[in-house]
Amino acid sequence: NFNLTYELAKPDAEKENLLLIPGTEITKSFMPPGHFNVLFTKDVNPIAAAVDDWRKMMRVAADQGCFLIWDHPGWQAPKSGGIERGAPLRFTKEHEEIYRNGWMHGIEIFNGYEHYPIVSDWCNERDLALFANSDIHPTELQQYGIHNPARPITLVLAKERTVESVREALFAKRTIAWAANMLWGRGPWLPELFNASVEIKTITPGTLELTNKSSLPITVSLGGVAVSLQQNKKQQVYRAEGTKNLTVVNWMIGMNRPLEIPLT
Repeated sequence: NFNLTYELAKPDAEKENLLLIPGTEITKSFMPPGHFNVLFTKDVNPIAAAVDDWRKMMRVAADQGCFLIWDHPGWQAPKSGGIERGAPLRFTKEHEEIYRNGWMHGIEIFNGYEHYPIVSDWCNERDLALFANSDIHPTELQQYGIHNPARPITLVLAKERTVESVREALFAKRTIAWAANMLWGRGPWLPELFNASVEIKTITPGTLELTNKSSLPITVSLGGVAVSLQQNKKQQVYRAEGTKNLTVVNWMIGMNRPLEIPLT
């Protein structure tokens, strides 16, 4: 019974008021580089029964209405389903097939301690969700320590705190990847999160007062020195002459493309 782990965990999740999403992983050494996480499974057993055919496993998962994430596309482990050591990240013909079949809904841009910036462009081009996943195998304490704000987290912009609302948000691609004091997202979600997080006041034509109302890491520039915005602290940032946009240095909306906020 491959649903057993979910069945065992569900009572404790309910007791702790945690949202628990059923899922599984499609992991084969002979499949295209990268494994796939499968969320919102109805029954893992028929997926597991197709163990010798990764295409069938993905088709069965998709037929259940599952959400499929391409894991660690840059993981260098050729004998375990990863890419060759030193090989470039590629969206292979097999991945194009998976995408065209509707078997891919998101990709990890962060996995553990690894980071794959090109994934941002892949997700923009193909309307896929971005993920930052911890890939924890031991306890969190062993892998990341007690206080580690740089560990990977995926922000899901759900309308309500329910599993169905999380599902709706994922399929609508409303995710933001947060790790290593960076945020990666897509429009319009990343600019909207910034506008909800930072209060901007004009002091003089060349001076703005910014307040970071969130706990997010935010570093900005107005054509000059980059300034890290501390939580709930008013900070003045000087605007270089002719600067029309506020650059959020550590919030990325594409590869080598930091978020730009137009100024009035």
